[in-house]
Amino acid sequence: MNKNNLSNFNYDPVTLEEAQDLNTYLNNNKTKWTAKELLVRTRFCKTWNTSVCVAQVAARTNTSSTKVLKLSTIYKKEGFKLIKFDPKAKWDRTTYVPTPEQIEEETRKIKGTWNAATENSRRRCDWRTEPVEYLEQSTQINRKMPKSSSTE
Repeated sequence: MNKNNLSNFNYDPVTLEEAQDLNTYLNNNKTKWTAKELLVRTRFCKTWNTSVCVAQVAARTNTSSTKVLKLSTIYKKEGFKLIKFDPKAKWDRTTYVPTPEQIEEETRKIKGTWNAATENSRRRCDWRTEPVEYLEQSTQINRKMPKSSSTE
């Protein structure tokens, strides 16, 4: 798993070493899991064993802490080795907040890939080259009012 990109845990491509290790394991051992299931389990265990606490595992796998704890108990019962966390361990989650200049630069990169039709379709309807016309809608209530019965 790419150590620098922890947000894409579920979509991280398989490295050559992971594929070779997995292939060797599957050839040498009988397992009840498919290659994909085993890969998910081993990635989870690697993430668990390189983390400090459950919250960090949850952040790296992009799941809730309760789900992480459930998975850890399931995988322990299946025979996977998971370390025991130090209860005094602390981990501070860092949040990436881009600067306005970085946002502007990324926006320029994305807009650079658009053709004229794409750009026109993504504009507000009143900023488009051909304005969008809306049908006039009536605000009247289309029902009959009950007759009043007066005894005058």
